[in-house]
Amino acid sequence: MKKILFITTYLYPMHFGGVEVFNYNLIKSLINKNEIKYASLCNIGCEKAEYIRIKNNKYIGPYFSLLFAIITTIKNVDVYILSFTRSKWYNWIIFPILKKIYKKKYIVVIHGGRMSKWYFALPYKIFFKNADKVIGVSEIICKEYSKRAGIVVNFIPPLIPFKQSYISKKNLRVNYNVDIESFIFLYVGSLKDLKRPKMILNAIKNIGIEYIKKRKVLVFFAGNGPLYNEMNEFIKVNNLEHCVYLLGNVSRDKIDEYYSLTDAYIIASKYEGTPISLLEAMFNSLIIIGANSPGINSIISHGENGLIFDDELTLEKMMKYAIDNHYHLDCIKNNAFSAYNDKYTYLQVVEEYQKIFSSL
Repeated sequence: MKKILFITTYLYPMHFGGVEVFNYNLIKSLINKNEIKYASLCNIGCEKAEYIRIKNNKYIGPYFSLLFAIITTIKNVDVYILSFTRSKWYNWIIFPILKKIYKKKYIVVIHGGRMSKWYFALPYKIFFKNADKVIGVSEIICKEYSKRAGIVVNFIPPLIPFKQSYISKKNLRVNYNVDIESFIFLYVGSLKDLKRPKMILNAIKNIGIEYIKKRKVLVFFAGNGPLYNEMNEFIKVNNLEHCVYLLGNVSRDKIDEYYSLTDAYIIASKYEGTPISLLEAMFNSLIIIGANSPGINSIISHGENGLIFDDELTLEKMMKYAIDNHYHLDCIKNNAFSAYNDKYTYLQVVEEYQKIFSSL
């Protein structure tokens, strides 16, 4: 049994991002075979796992609090699991030092799809080259970081256990007071510029209220973030309250119902790693409408398992195409489901992580 310390900024259910949800589920899945602790800025814990609170100082950030947590637990940890997105090099350089002095092993899981440029590359290269294993959550990330650091980066998708609602679409719509004949689009994710949810709002506005009312179109945004108030104001100013709903964060206990009662899923991000919400939409056999962006266009092929758009105008066209032709898009929906099943299995992901721990 390995003694593992996960180090992650936040964790579900305090935060609803892909990294937070993934780590939460991975901890729960691994805890029966390992002794797991986790350190984060959260003020709530994950059941059965020992929790170490990291404090974020407004002047120096979480660095010294994290350093203190590492030093005080160093005798009781075999392996550190580090969720790497993007942050200053000095947050990471401690781990090669710990390995040199205390022979402590560490695994890096690269979640960040942005892949920002390293302006001071040497500390990052030292950090990655000394890691016992480096994992990327998408093939694009693996290729980029292999090139940057001159290392092997192993691809393991950031899956979580999905479920389909046992309640029928018709009954769910009745339960949620939604017209059974409506055509519903679903967006799942943070409301921030990177995800471009405002592009979807603009497309809805441009499609036109008359068409939307005639076709009984609804759009659900499941998520929260810095753009919430701006989007809410946009909806009011453009008289879209009858068709666009900001749901806020939806818990994992309920999100399956929203996938089941909707018809199509939209992801408009500038770039992604391997987006969990996209995979969950494929698992639920929805019509996928995705941006022609890294991390999305590597999963969705236009006309095969989804529809791809390049800009706001083509998003509008793809949305209208899905509405007007949804009865004839079963092949695309089935292909999306098959593509998920052929390539992604949550139990296999858990087994791969367990094999890595056992080998160290």
